[in-house]
Amino acid sequence: MKKYFTLLLIFIFTSFSLKAQYELYDLEDKNLYAQTAIRTSDEGLLLISTISCYTPGSTTIEGCTTALYATKVNAIGDTLWNTQLPNYFLTVVPFIKAFENADGTFTLFSNKPDNTICNGVFGFPPAYNWYRTEVFNLDETGQLLNRFQFPDECSLSTKEIEQLPNGNFIATSNYSEYVGSTGAYYEGRITIMNKNGDILHEYTTPFISLNNSQILNSEDDFISVLYKSTDGKLALSNFDGNLNLLSTQMSENDLPFCNGLTNCAILEAYQNDEGEITTIAKKYGGQLETHVLTKLSSTLTIEQQSIYEFERASTYLFLDNQNILIGEGIRVFSTYQEIVIKRIDTELQVVDSVSITDDKDIRLATILPTATEELQLFGTYDCCNSIESPAKLFILAEDFLSPTIIFSKEEIPVTLYPNPTSEGELQVVFSTQQVQGYQYQIYDALGRSLESGELPNAFNTLDITALSAGIYAMVLFKEDQLIMTQKFIVR
Repeated sequence: MKKYFTLLLIFIFTSFSLKAQYELYDLEDKNLYAQTAIRTSDEGLLLISTISCYTPGSTTIEGCTTALYATKVNAIGDTLWNTQLPNYFLTVVPFIKAFENADGTFTLFSNKPDNTICNGVFGFPPAYNWYRTEVFNLDETGQLLNRFQFPDECSLSTKEIEQLPNGNFIATSNYSEYVGSTGAYYEGRITIMNKNGDILHEYTTPFISLNNSQILNSEDDFISVLYKSTDGKLALSNFDGNLNLLSTQMSENDLPFCNGLTNCAILEAYQNDEGEITTIAKKYGGQLETHVLTKLSSTLTIEQQSIYEFERASTYLFLDNQNILIGEGIRVFSTYQEIVIKRIDTELQVVDSVSITDDKDIRLATILPTATEELQLFGTYDCCNSIESPAKLFILAEDFLSPTIIFSKEEIPVTLYPNPTSEGELQVVFSTQQVQGYQYQIYDALGRSLESGELPNAFNTLDITALSAGIYAMVLFKEDQLIMTQKFIVR
């Protein structure tokens, strides 16, 4: 069920807060915790969450298993289908990644704790950290086509996975097994498989963990994997399409990766056309999360490192121009009441930020770019401390990316209604009678300007019969200065 909830937010001076319209997805008697989301070929979204029991008046979960839950929404936010994946027990937040295939089906990968017997030892997390990697294939209506596990009797946890242009998948993972008095054997694995789990090619790295790995290039005939070696340096291995090793280069300069911090894991990495690499790594532990951003040359020489402390940085997005967006949650008392999106430039410096405030517990899971200069945020609303209502999913869209957007510290009292509209008219209403010099432009989802004009009155009626069903943005100007942007929907 989708609900709309609009908040008027207070502007603060440290960063600009925004008016937010949430699209909420609520099961009413279950908790939904956002995990990840992808944009689909119809410009809609596939939302992946975990579902659990909700106990009114309590934040505890008793006797309740947790399952994966997939929700498909279209471009205007309507729910097309929901699917609860069967018999999926989770004790921790899993690694989850989703893909849309060329035939319209969907493939989901996830790690889950397992109580597998490995060489006679019964492993139950966290005692031996046995994991399984499971794969689910859904058809275009959300029906489960098949489900399988990677074929191992011991532990295999996936670190990173990408889809190749030919539709196959490449994954980096760690395999481990208990070998009695000699302790544990482990190895890193790079695997190419099809969506039905058939392993086509595999490359192993005995006693080299790929827990800190990122796939940089994933072409059919050329693959690059960046990982942290046993001596703490970075390594970059290049493979052909059959996973034959072509070359490996190591970082050689004295500046230690991650500024020498221990327990530091690579979260994201990006390589530009010149071969330069930017990485985001996080040191686990402590009240604040220490993040190290590193810029490397094409020869893995560490050129620059910057350290930032975030309260709860939960999502990262590399833009095409190599600017980085980091989504941070800010805690007020016991709940997260602010989401801050920070933009970091190619010199690894924070250049601007924008915040969304709310008195609810809001957790950000994913930042998604759109075809226009807009972002969609996906996360959990009424997240983890609510006793009044179950946790919900939210989608929020705002114009974070456009460099011409001016976030005024004065609220512009204007309303568009009905929104969504199907009547061929759109009312633009100012709450003040002192209206003078305002112009508007209407853009479609591809950023094309469709209509423009003046708004001379406090109450204005626009004829939009020429607009087909879709999502549009109205941009408000005054004296050629951009004032605000507001989304509206035509059904």
